[in-house]
Amino acid sequence: MNKILIFGNSGSGKSTLAKFLQSQGDHVATPAYGYLDLDTVAWWPTSPPRRLPLEKAQLQIQAFMSQHSRWIIEGCYTDLLQLAQHEATTALFLDLPVALCQDHARQRPWEAHKYGDPAEQDANLEMLLQWIADYPHRDDELSLTAHNAFFEAFTGEKYRYTAPLMYGKCLCEQVVYTIEGALGPVFHCHCLKCRRWHGAAFRTRASIQKSQWRWLKGEDQLGDYMSSPQVHKYFCKTCGSALASSYDNLPDILGVPLGGLEGALKIPSQAHIFVDSKAPWYTLCDDNPQYAEWPGSEAKVRETHA
Repeated sequence: MNKILIFGNSGSGKSTLAKFLQSQGDHVATPAYGYLDLDTVAWWPTSPPRRLPLEKAQLQIQAFMSQHSRWIIEGCYTDLLQLAQHEATTALFLDLPVALCQDHARQRPWEAHKYGDPAEQDANLEMLLQWIADYPHRDDELSLTAHNAFFEAFTGEKYRYTAPLMYGKCLCEQVVYTIEGALGPVFHCHCLKCRRWHGAAFRTRASIQKSQWRWLKGEDQLGDYMSSPQVHKYFCKTCGSALASSYDNLPDILGVPLGGLEGALKIPSQAHIFVDSKAPWYTLCDDNPQYAEWPGSEAKVRETHA
């Protein structure tokens, strides 16, 4: 995933995903991704705005690609995406429901590169919401029809996301992953193995369907340790970060430690489990139910949202 195209409806999360993939600490040896928002090369800086001629946009896109060995280009302009597809290695299509894209637009922070001030952006909101709603019905280069055709024709690595994404990385940032859709119930596990695996008072975890998980980078960096019969713990071989658990008796389920996920999850926890094994130096201070071992059954902890 060295040269990435990200596209979808307005409000689908293109910029959020691009900036997550682009961000990395100073300790990461690989070159940082260059980042190009196609809004910045699609329009003349006039009022009202006018599309920049395709040949002029092409020169800017080619100059950007020549300056970076690794890059991310994101936007909704299929005609501009096509100018970069010959060099792209990966296409990520954020094909989210219209209503969800509209919710994202309502919550969007001020985009200073598009609007002179927040009031100007707010004044444009109703038009933007209608534009998002029209996405499945238009037949131009900014439409669902055009994006579908581009995605189907793309011959490199490609993924289509149809539900909201959560993002995670390991400590050294060599391993990057996404979770598509909602998590199952969240539990704080105080068992000795979880405490040792995480070096912490407890492990906050949830279960998902394996189909919700995608390694975007670093799958070859994974270590696999069988911590107990039928349970595999996956970790980064470079930095040791805990990443996921799989179960031989539940091959479609993954256990996810939530500490590696980024952003505000806003997911309420259900309970503390295995509190008979909790660290003696840690005091439970919240109102969540407490269970000596499983919360009635192991199956409850393995439940997913799907």
